[in-house]
Amino acid sequence: MTATDGAAAEQAALHAALHAFHAAQSAAVRAQLDRSLPFGDLVVDRWERAKSLGFGDGASLYDSAVVIGSVEVGERTWIGPQVILD
Repeated sequence: MTATDGAAAEQAALHAALHAFHAAQSAAVRAQLDRSLPFGDLVVDRWERAKSLGFGDGASLYDSAVVIGSVEVGERTWIGPQVILD
């Protein structure tokens, strides 16, 4: 087996693991909350993301939101999908 073959096998295994994770998480959210979410929202903790950017306590920031530059966000602020903060 060449290095390229090994990388391809590793990539295929990762893809299969991510697919299985997505299927399991999607099914759990669907059963618990009766909704379907994009992959990023199943993986990223919105509150941890906001905290990592220094936003106020209890703020949440969706994975699909874009933050450009230095912005200030207060406590308990909800920043939803597809938002651009500049």
